Amino acid sequence: MLFFLQSIRTEENYKQWWQKIKKEAEEIGIDEPRLLRKKRAPQRFDDHSSTGNYHSSPEDHYRAIYFEALDATTSCIQNRFEQEGFQTYSRLEQLLIRGDTGSENDDLFDLYHDDFNRSTLEAQLFCFHSNYSIKEDIGIAISFNY
Repeated sequence: MLFFLQSIRTEENYKQWWQKIKKEAEEIGIDEPRLLRKKRAPQRFDDHSSTGNYHSSPEDHYRAIYFEALDATTSCIQNRFEQEGFQTYSRLEQLLIRGDTGSENDDLFDLYHDDFNRSTLEAQLFCFHSNYSIKEDIGIAISFNY
């Protein structure tokens, strides 16, 4: 997903998106985008030090929004999956899905020794996997044959 978002963060992709939006708007009878009129800040907030941040065209306005949205989305995804503990949770998920209670997961059993008993979990996972087999692995979502 990150690779895709980063790959579409180009001026060329923005221009293609912009043309597509204009074409679709024309097809359904919507006027072309236009800029809102420039507004002045209320005097109580206006320090007269800046003239404001105005775009010269609707395309420029939406270009800024397009890139800002892609940057925000990319940043949120990176923050979500680079959190401390994410790798541990991912390994726990794989432990439960795959049923692999081998020695490479000893640190997980040590970390969660108060939460589950290793021998009991091994028995439960054996029963689970003898009744249900993994049908397909598509990363996050796993479906089982019943």
